[in-house]
Amino acid sequence: MPAAASFDATPDALSLLTPITRSSVNESVYQALRNKLMHGEYRAGQPLGIQYLADALGTSTMPVREALRRLVAQQGLEPLPNGTTRVPLITREKLVDIRRTRLLIEGTAIEWAAPNLSAAQLDELEGLAREITAARRTREG
Repeated sequence: MPAAASFDATPDALSLLTPITRSSVNESVYQALRNKLMHGEYRAGQPLGIQYLADALGTSTMPVREALRRLVAQQGLEPLPNGTTRVPLITREKLVDIRRTRLLIEGTAIEWAAPNLSAAQLDELEGLAREITAARRTREG
């Protein structure tokens, strides 16, 4: 029997490889729905039908039910009394809470990061902030 070819597994050669992740159908359905929610592809108040989602994702209803259950538990979706699920409505109170949370988290992140930024990085951030402000004015005007 011939000897197996050897492979020089140097750190450089190994760094070109990316780990293979196994994903169940349940996890794939969950990730797909989660990503669509996070990217705003469903509007607030929109009901999400199990059969419709299963058909759209090319799967049975069981992985969809499990994904919806997980998203309800994470408050990404809300259950309705008739057994369906919908995208939560955004109330003024929720927006205020989200704003307060983001200010705390992002303010702390900036406080920690700022001393480590170079002058060039600060200039770049300032330029990006100007671009964002100009884009918002254009959109609003």
